[in-house]
Amino acid sequence: MRLGELLRTAGLTAPHGNTDPEISGVTRDSRTVKGGELFAAISGRTDSGEKYIADAAARGAAAILAGRDYCGESFGLPIVRAASVRAGFARLCAAAFGQPQLRMRIFGITGTNGKTSTAYFLERMLAADGRHTAMIGSNGLFHDGHRVPFPPQNTGISQMTTPDPELLYPMLAELASEGVTDVVMEVSSHALALQKVAPICFRSAIFTNFASDHLDFHGTREEYKRAKLHLASQSDTVIYNGDDPEWRQAFHWYPRAFSFGTSQCDFSALRKRVQAVYGVSYLLVSPRAAFRMRSRIAGDFTVMNSLGAAAAALLAGVSPETVADAAESLERIPGRVERRGPESLPGVSVIIDYAHTEMAMQRLLSSLASCRKSGRLITVFGCGGDRDKGKRAPMGRAAAEGSDLVIVTSDNPRSESPISIVKDILRGMKDFNHKTVVMNRGEAITAAICLARQGDTVLLVGKGREDYEIDADGRHYYSEREAVESAAEKRMELLKKRSIK
Repeated sequence: MRLGELLRTAGLTAPHGNTDPEISGVTRDSRTVKGGELFAAISGRTDSGEKYIADAAARGAAAILAGRDYCGESFGLPIVRAASVRAGFARLCAAAFGQPQLRMRIFGITGTNGKTSTAYFLERMLAADGRHTAMIGSNGLFHDGHRVPFPPQNTGISQMTTPDPELLYPMLAELASEGVTDVVMEVSSHALALQKVAPICFRSAIFTNFASDHLDFHGTREEYKRAKLHLASQSDTVIYNGDDPEWRQAFHWYPRAFSFGTSQCDFSALRKRVQAVYGVSYLLVSPRAAFRMRSRIAGDFTVMNSLGAAAAALLAGVSPETVADAAESLERIPGRVERRGPESLPGVSVIIDYAHTEMAMQRLLSSLASCRKSGRLITVFGCGGDRDKGKRAPMGRAAAEGSDLVIVTSDNPRSESPISIVKDILRGMKDFNHKTVVMNRGEAITAAICLARQGDTVLLVGKGREDYEIDADGRHYYSEREAVESAAEKRMELLKKRSIK
């Protein structure tokens, strides 16, 4: 594609002059530039992308995307200028792959907690309506209900809730070529701040809830909120949690905005019943219909996650009967209140969950408290390194308040000292005596399961579906499920030894 055509498709202004080279691709990594590619000089938080223009030119770049104020050397190349290089890069990536976002209906989901669960419910509802669906989020890419590695050579795609533009738009192009009509996408605050989804006009934007998170990146709570709100400006319809005061204040005046919640909302959940480990049920009441919703997913928060998805599905034309049947058919969400027993652990329940904020921890523990008939709750958790330090002590406090025993351990310490992270967590647990520290996560899980008695619940918090652990030496394979199986075997060996004695 010629540069001029690429820029017209992307909605960018062509540089002055008659130079119109053939563009073979778009990249932002000067180290991998190939002949004929356009190099986007994207700056990081501490590094200017413009200082790599010379390197890109030397490697054969055919054109450069730079900031509007760039006045450096052109190296004989056409310089495309944009107010936002990041947004321009995303638009170029989309244009290079034929604007796939225009050929499908895309539903965006953002919020501090509940994005993944809401996405699973909504994808199931749209698929049940006969649509050809795909889902993109923190659990990876799913096409027609099956997890798909994409692209095959990239093993790190599941690390990001919302993939980078150089991965996202070829992914959407592939889905569109396979006949996908509806895409459900988790949209993180990072993705919005970094303008990864700038070319997309979402059919609906769902706002689940709001609490402080990712302040290591955004700096302040207000900046975090502002990043989230970008999704509304890119969406035809906004569907927001009306029980959340932040979203209620932001959207009560907003055109084409609909609320959902347990209070008086456009889509309300009434006569709510939390049925222990068997799930939840409630009466969904809206101006369009009133019908009973049931879900097999345990937890009080399932009400709001399924309700937000139902609101989006109903507004998209899915029938109430289809919405209700689809919600009830969803048996589990990997890494979200995921039960790993009692097959391998008779009499002991093991639950894996991704909760990584104080609010998520509180809601999870509160729901489990209402579900359990007897026994203790043993919680194993840690906090990520090189991330928001301000949530560590509050998460420790929440764990202590809702658990009978807490084992503090490691969880992706990255370049930070695992011990310093644990110390931050323990500051929130000063008055809680039933706690211990086991730095190795696998050993912490073994300790919890071996300590468990008949009727106890072991809760493993923070990893969810992740299949890796990141420390100072890099990324290593790690499976929470395999750790549970190993711990169950050790517990059985221990019980056999005791019975022999």
